[in-house]
Parts: sequence; structure tokens; C-alpha cells
Amino acid sequence: MNKVNKSISWFLAALLLTVTPPGTTAVSTTATLNVADYIPAFVDYTLSNGLRVVLAKDDTAPVVAVNLWYRVGAANDPPKRSGFAHLFEHIMFGGSANVGKGEFDAYLQAIGGDSNASTNPDYTDYWQILPANQLPLALWLESDRMASLNITQEAFDTERQVVIQEFNERVLNPPYGRTNNLYLTTTPLRGYLPYERPMIGSIEDLNAATLEEAKAFHRKYYIPNNATLVIAGDIDFEQTKALVQAYFGDIPPGEPAVPILKQYPLPAQFPVTKTDRKTGCKIGYQDTIVDPAIELPQVNYSVVVPPRGDRDFYALTLLANILGSGESSRFEQKVIRKGLASSASAEVLENMGASLFVISGTPNEGESLESVQSLLQDQLRKVIAKGVTEAELARAKKMIEIDTISELRGSVWNTTDVFQRFIYQFGSPQALVKDMENLNAVTSTDIQKIAQTYLCEKPMNILITLKTGQEVLATYPGKLVEPIDVPIGVQSLKPRSATPEELAKLPDGAVSRTQPPKPLPAKETKLPPYQTFSLNNGLKAIFIQDREIPKLQISLFIRGSDVAVPANKQGLPQLLADVITQGTINASSTQIAEQVESVGGAMEADAGLEWMTVSADFPSPDSQVAFNSLADVVLKPTFPQSAFDVAKSQMLTNLSESETNPAWLASRQFTRIAYPQHPYGFITSTETLNNLTRNDLIKFHNTFFKPNNSLLVIVGDITLAQAKVETERVFGNWQSGKVPNFLTYPPNRMGDTSSIYLIDRPGAEQATILIGNLGLDARNPESYPLLVANTVLGEGPSGRLFKNLRVDKGYTYSAVSELNDGSNDVGTFFVTTDVGKQYTGDAVLEIIKELKTIRSQPIPEKELAASKGLLLGHFALGLETPANVAYALASYQLIGLPLEDYQNYPQKISQVSQEDVLKAAAKYISSEPIIIVVGDASLVKSQLEKLGKVVVVPALLP
Repeated sequence: MNKVNKSISWFLAALLLTVTPPGTTAVSTTATLNVADYIPAFVDYTLSNGLRVVLAKDDTAPVVAVNLWYRVGAANDPPKRSGFAHLFEHIMFGGSANVGKGEFDAYLQAIGGDSNASTNPDYTDYWQILPANQLPLALWLESDRMASLNITQEAFDTERQVVIQEFNERVLNPPYGRTNNLYLTTTPLRGYLPYERPMIGSIEDLNAATLEEAKAFHRKYYIPNNATLVIAGDIDFEQTKALVQAYFGDIPPGEPAVPILKQYPLPAQFPVTKTDRKTGCKIGYQDTIVDPAIELPQVNYSVVVPPRGDRDFYALTLLANILGSGESSRFEQKVIRKGLASSASAEVLENMGASLFVISGTPNEGESLESVQSLLQDQLRKVIAKGVTEAELARAKKMIEIDTISELRGSVWNTTDVFQRFIYQFGSPQALVKDMENLNAVTSTDIQKIAQTYLCEKPMNILITLKTGQEVLATYPGKLVEPIDVPIGVQSLKPRSATPEELAKLPDGAVSRTQPPKPLPAKETKLPPYQTFSLNNGLKAIFIQDREIPKLQISLFIRGSDVAVPANKQGLPQLLADVITQGTINASSTQIAEQVESVGGAMEADAGLEWMTVSADFPSPDSQVAFNSLADVVLKPTFPQSAFDVAKSQMLTNLSESETNPAWLASRQFTRIAYPQHPYGFITSTETLNNLTRNDLIKFHNTFFKPNNSLLVIVGDITLAQAKVETERVFGNWQSGKVPNFLTYPPNRMGDTSSIYLIDRPGAEQATILIGNLGLDARNPESYPLLVANTVLGEGPSGRLFKNLRVDKGYTYSAVSELNDGSNDVGTFFVTTDVGKQYTGDAVLEIIKELKTIRSQPIPEKELAASKGLLLGHFALGLETPANVAYALASYQLIGLPLEDYQNYPQKISQVSQEDVLKAAAKYISSEPIIIVVGDASLVKSQLEKLGKVVVVPALLP
């Protein structure tokens, strides 16, 4: 990182502090940022068996990320086995020679680590984040399943059933599920074998898969010479090299796998089915899907574009940003803020081969799909005819530049992921520098040229989703390319065990093949230093310096939100949040968006249960612009009537869409019963939104937006002195005042829990289950043992619910329990899952059994220790990101907890005993919980009636 340039820019910024008043536009002082300055030190080498290894050092926290990519993805699915690579990803967690079924995640969670995996068209990635001294454990786990995957027929069948439940949960059950499954693959890419099939596959193909095919897939692709291992974090290069050699070096290589894109090169062109008579532009495939679960129609346009590295890719990326990213984008300004669309977006979705330029639009309630289509197409025609402005192009480049650096250094996992992508596509992490040069070289002329080419001369595919009507799918065109016979090259690869000299660099026990290795010497985990200060008007502030990336995050928390307004005015705080950035005394909505995004910044506001937040996220050299922009919208909003009307219509549309979401329906019904006599139970509805006026927003703002009712959180690459100066400059004259005490809550008791509440959702493939009760507030000292109980029950893959409902029975893709105690009054405890409709009754019964067990039987010491280890490890991993710490501290302050309690969290968790957990679980996990089920009543009601009385509740209660 170039510290000299940064220091000069701060000197220039300091000179401007006294001459720029708050509420005016400050000139950006941002020096040109060079992504090369933010690439961490790394070493890049290849083992004798072909495993590519890259190690990156980042010692800002004692954390390490391990990221292993195999060059195999959905594009490599065998014939008539769509979804196979994704199924295999699940199988990789099923056990290996020395790691039993379910043990992979258990080992990691016991030390507070996280792990997961994902399947992409071109690769499958497996990652872990854990304390740096536990690196041997991660390497032992990954090497064992590379060398010796050991999956039984029973485990294979269970994971296949889990993937089918995932298919139901993501594709068949949710609104737009089939749309999302098709528009990225089948619709634009029919006939191009590697990419035409959805990654999750089909139920028919999944059911046809066999265990022997899985074993053959592992032998073919899961070999060291088809993989890249990236490790980033607080590591020693030489020690880590020795560990990698010891764990992976002796794994035999396999026969080289031919890259699928060499066998199936990108077609020269995709089919054109007709030409638009109005524009003369070419149209490809057209599909219409009928989805009864949706409320609003949707249109998706897509066109096949080149991969990253091609000159056109960068121009298309910038065009997508100009059209659909940020508050200043054309779709936001010309479509959404006109009140005619609830959403409109543009993005480039990249693959190694055929990438996609995708545009999506959904009308507001009461507007037609045709009107949104016309608006989107009008914007495309304007770009084709007139291009984009230099100001738009500069804003887009700045936004992408800041996002790229933030992504690279946001966490050690982010670093491994970015490194992997550039290694895979270009052969080196250093290619990121050339990538940014390619982006910055794009001109406005380039943008117009690629718009003419890809938005008109190339075939544009159209996918429309309707609630009712006739479904029409395009005709399959046949193969667009035939496979090429690619000869396999000869590789002189061989395994090599670690030498005694290499092993001598490692502590005793750090290398083991048959059992978990001992950790490296532990490194001290330190809470990032934080400071607090106050202004004379009562505004309190929390500051944490973060020198990792050139960003500044400022958030103002204002006490008072949903609970501070009457039941018949619910939705007011969120509506205020949507409008507060849409105009001030000094600037219009458009001016605000352009000023903010011209320097790569972003502003947003949101409303929660008890407080609101207005935030500014800017490059740190532009700290003055950040503070000015935040203060302007907080202190001088005008709440324009036009912006109010548009935001209100969008909230009504979003509410309508939410009413098709089974999880939202379950949560709303749960809230009704949990809080029948409490503001926490207030619900936003069409009626409450229609009650709101612009004057309500003004009154709320005048009442609650006071410095003595607010908390400012500042995190970023500035000093404490600079933070104080800027805060005083923009907020020092903010007048304090009296604020109503909205936290005096009435007594509350749960409603009737004697019945199972069933919300009928005809045709649903799955049942959404939510079971829970009132819990405790965050200030209650028993929250610590209850948190441990919740972790045992439903935190991640080692939780009892996950093991029972997914691992053992295959009822669901996920099952979790949550403790919601981040508020000033009594929160909730609940379990939630989505299960196959045929398993509904059995799943509810199993959940009730698990709740009964945890509240009546002591947790075994081993399970208790693992759960505490998970909580302590997550706390330590969270310290890697200073913003996480800052916002945690803010939550403590807002709910009346001393900030010191955050520092004492590890000690409090460590002291929890078996007796503490049992006592808390028995007290706060009810034997008569609220039971909510959302599903097809014709199929699930009879199952539930075997368990108790069932009350069918209409989905659209007022």
C-alpha cells in the first residue's frame, strides 16, 4: 500500500476542513487508487503432483482462510445427469477414510471454524475460515477427502434426497423459482451443452444417479493436478509450505482432465428467431413461464457475451453499472423513481466461456408488464443511439474500482476467492492489475459500440413470467456445436512425501493422517481498539480505525422506529428511510446520487424494530464528502411529495410480493401470536401504509432525529482526531431536544398455543415450519447459557436439528434455531425449516422431540465444549473485520448494555456450565410453543391433525 500518497491526500483533505461548510458539496480529494497496492504479499508454486498452491499473508487478525477449487462444475455434468456436480459437492461432506459421516463440520465447529462449498458452471469450491493456529486441521480435512472419499450407499441416498429438497426449496416452492433457474442457463444458452443445463439439475436426473458414478467422478476430477489451493491469513510462508507438502504432496495425480470449453468452444453465433419490427434488432429465444405463486409479472432479457479478458467484457460491465447499479443509474432515475417499476436491474454474469448480459424488470402493483418493458427498451435504445456521458462512465469506473479493492481485502476469505478467480481464468492473482487497466481503458465510444452490437445485432433472449396464462417454451434448436476431440497432454507428475527437513519446521503433532492434528501455537486474539467521544449537544460516537482498505463507513443510529409509531401507522419509519436520501434543501435526489457515486460512495437508510440507520460508505480520502453527505440528508431532508408517492407505491408492491413468500407468512403469523398486546407485534399492512402522509414523515423526523437520541459509528482509514473534527464540523450545531420515551412497553403474554396454525398455500411443494416462543431480553444474564443451548440445538451443520432432519432423514436442506434477543424487551426463540410436503407431520414431531430433550436432559460435556468452542471461535473470527466490532458495540449501547460486556463475552461463554444450560433451556424454551406451518392444506393438514388441533389461517389476514 502506498502510504506516501495516502498521507499527501490526507494533508490536502485537512486543508479543506475549515473552508467547506456542512450541507455543501466538497470537491473530491481522491488520489487515483492502484489495486496493485492492495494485493497482499503472496507466493505461488506447484507441487510435484500438480497441485497449484498460492499462499497470501495478511496478519491483521489471527485468522486463516483455506480455499480449494477443483476445475469441474455443472458444465462437466455427465450426459443425462444434470445437477451431478452439485450433488457431488454435497457428497464430499459425507465422509472419508479418517473422517466419519457428519464429522467434517463437527471438527471445524468445535474450534469456531466455518466451512461451506458451492458449485458453479466452471468449478466447485470448498472453503474454510478458522483460527490461524488451526490451519493443520483444515488441511487434514481437505486432503483426506481428496485422497480417500468414502461414501456409503446410505449416505449417497440421503444426500440425493437433500438435494431434491433443495431443488424444491429453491426452484419449485418460492415465487420466481423456475424463472431464476432458467434465465441464467436454458433460456439464453439452449443448444450449447456446457451451459444449457441449470446447475441444480432435474429431479429425474438426480434420481437416476448412482454411487458408482459418484466414485468415478471423484477419480476423474478430484485429483491434485485438477485443483488449486489458496491459503490467506496470518501465516508463515515456510511453515505453511511444509504443512501443504505434508498433507497434499503424497496424493497421487490422475489422468489430466480435458477442459470442457476446449471440447465445446463458444458458438460463433446463437440462433435468431425473428427481428423486432420497430427497432430492427434481433431476437433469440422467447419463453413464457406461468407461476401461480407470484403476484407480479416479470421480464428478463439476456444476451450471450464474451468472458472476462475480452475487451468487450469490460465495456459491457461498465454499461451494466451505468444502467442498473446505484442511485444515479439510469434505471433507478428513469424507471424506478418514476413509480412504474418495483425493480429494474442490469448486470453481467460471468462464466469462463459464455457470460451473460442480463436485464430484469418487475412492474409496480397496478402497472403493466408492457409499460416496464417499454421503459427498459427505451433506455437501451438511447444508449444505442447516443451512448453514455463521460460523467456516467467516470462514476461507473470509480464505483467498480472501490468495490474491487473492498472485495479483495474485505476479509481473508475474500482474498482467497478473488485470487482463485484470477488464477483460474488468467493464471495469476496479479492479473487483477491488468483487469483494472482494461476496465479503465474503456471509452464512451466503446460503450456505444458494444451497445449497438450486443443489444441489437446479437440476439436478445426474452423470458416472461406470468401468474396466469399459457406457458410457452421455445423450441430446442439442437446442438450448436459438436464436441472436439482434444488430445490429452502428457504430464510427468508424481507424488512426493514431505522430507524430514520439511517436517522439522513443524511442531510435534501438527501432521497426522489418521486423526485430527494438534494446532500450531495459539496467537493472541485482540479486540480492535475502539474509542468513544461525545459532542456538547449529546451526540455520542464510537470510532474504530481500519487501515486495511481505503474506505470510511459512517452510520448514524436514531432511536425510535416501528415501536415508536402507532399500530395504524406501521411502515412509517421504513418509508421515511426510503425517502430521506431523495432530496435536501441543498440538493435534489439526482444531485445527491451523482455527488455520492462520482467518488465511489454509497448512501442508504433503513428502519428496524427500535432504531433507524442512515449510512455513508465512501473512499476514505473523501471523508469530507462522506460527512457532508450524511449530515445533509439527516439534518436537511425535504421529503419531496413525488418521492414519497413513489416510495409508498413501491412499499405496497413489496408487501404484495411478500405475501407470496412462505417464510414471510410464517413469521407474520408467529409475530401475531407471540406479541398480541405489545408494539413488537405491530404489523405493516396495506391499510397502515395507506394511512401514511408526507406530514407523518416530517413529524417523525422532527420528533426523533435529535443528537441526544442518536449514536454515530465511524469505521475506516482515518484518525481519531480527523473523526472528531469532521463530526463536530457537520453535527456540532445540531440542536438537541426532548424525545418521547417509547421504550415503556406494556405487559405481554403469548396468544393461544393450543392449536397448530396452518396457512394454506395450494400447490406448494414444501412446507415451511416455524416453532417457537417468547424468550428473554439481551440484558438478562441467562442469555449466555440460552445462547449455548441454541447453538447445540440449531447452529449450523453440527446442530441437533440439522443432524436429525437433514443428515439422518433427508427431510430438508436446512434446519436452524435462532435466539432473537437484540432488543430492549423480551425477544423470541424459534426453530425454522422447509421440508418436503410428505414429511411435514414427521418433521414437526421431530422438532418437538428435540425441544423436549434439550429442556429436560443435560447436554453431554463433549457437545457443550464443542458449542462453546463454536461461539468463542465465531467471536474471534468476527474481530477480523473492524466494522463488525463497531456495529456490535453499537447494538450493545442501543440496548443499554455496557460496552465492556462485549469484551467480556468470551469469559461469559466460557463460564457456562451444564446446569446453566439446562436451567435456561427449561425456562425459556416452552413445552407449549407456537407452531406455524405454511403449506398445501390438502396434503399436510391430515398429517398435522395427528399431532393436535389444526386451525387454518388465511394467508391474507389484515
